[in-house]
Amino acid sequence: MPDGWRTIVERAWSDRGYGDFWQYCLLAEGVVDVACDREARVWDYAGARLLIEEAGGRCTTFGGERLEDGGSVVATNGTLHDEVVALLRGGA
Repeated sequence: MPDGWRTIVERAWSDRGYGDFWQYCLLAEGVVDVACDREARVWDYAGARLLIEEAGGRCTTFGGERLEDGGSVVATNGTLHDEVVALLRGGA
């Protein structure tokens, strides 16, 4: 994970590793605020992206770009997205 991930974990009330589709379902439900995968294929995130965006969240790469097959995925509740992406890019 990028260096900024450590800062996100330190700021979190709690951190857990759910993995795969389940973490994105929990995000869409509002149970968690941030979910990510260092590398994901389109079939890993396509359905999750739809659920998250319909629930008001956002999904991009760690760099804030449009998702691409085989790239990174960060999904948030929408409110935290810009701050999370800035941290993953190396900001403080």
